[in-house]
Amino acid sequence: MDLGFDLTTCAWVVGVVLAFTFTRYVVISGLWYLVAYRWLRDALHPHKNDARYPPAEVIWAELKLGTANLINFCGFGILILWLYVHGYTRLYFEVGQFGWAYLVLSVALVFVIQDAYFYWAHRLLHTKFFMKHAHGAHHRFRNPTPFAAFAVHPLEGFLEVGFRPIVLCLLPLHPGAIAFLLVSSFLINAFGHGGVEVLVRGWSRHPILGQINCPTHHYVHHKYVTANFSLYFTWWDRLMGTEHPAFHDEFEAVALPMPSFADPAPAPAPSPALAGSCSARMGLVG
Repeated sequence: MDLGFDLTTCAWVVGVVLAFTFTRYVVISGLWYLVAYRWLRDALHPHKNDARYPPAEVIWAELKLGTANLINFCGFGILILWLYVHGYTRLYFEVGQFGWAYLVLSVALVFVIQDAYFYWAHRLLHTKFFMKHAHGAHHRFRNPTPFAAFAVHPLEGFLEVGFRPIVLCLLPLHPGAIAFLLVSSFLINAFGHGGVEVLVRGWSRHPILGQINCPTHHYVHHKYVTANFSLYFTWWDRLMGTEHPAFHDEFEAVALPMPSFADPAPAPAPSPALAGSCSARMGLVG
């Protein structure tokens, strides 16, 4: 794709990035908020990590901070355009160039790489300086809603979004893979900040499924602050000893019940006395 680094193209990129990112934010966060906090509130309340529901002013604070953070996406959009125009990115547009198998593998690789990047960036944000001047803004929301997914200080947003130009320069990525990553990663982010558990009991302790993160894992981070720093997977917290010891118990307290597929129990046979009474009434005895 031929693009130039000029004022018109930069303005077009900013417009597209702003429209897409803001729409993704309010639609995905808003839909999960409506489902979990309005439409299915009673049904999902037993699975809410904190039984309380934040007041409107807290939700508006999340929205305002999340909207302000969009400036980072616009700035990095221009940076990525500059990198692309000057040949530094490894974007490709024909699936056949690397094949479908690589397309799928590239998505998995980005999830793993971003998870590692986020864990260590998150640990950095919990140092005294960054907690005071940046990350503390996000931790004001001790009982977050889906709108907290983007509600971070612009300095923190800069650090988090900084992953994107790095990975675009390291890995060959197709626009289709990028689109999938942008939508799915924010879905995970919105669910993670929703404060409602959507996974079944036993998940967190399962040797394989337990490697995948869940909403309770991140809620525990907001609750206790000093543990559970991971994004998509739990292995960095387990490896580094930063998983909170209360996590599994808190998960089990709100997780969905495990569905049962066992055959229903047969109806009990009538007692002999009842059977005799019924037979007599029907003229079968005597």
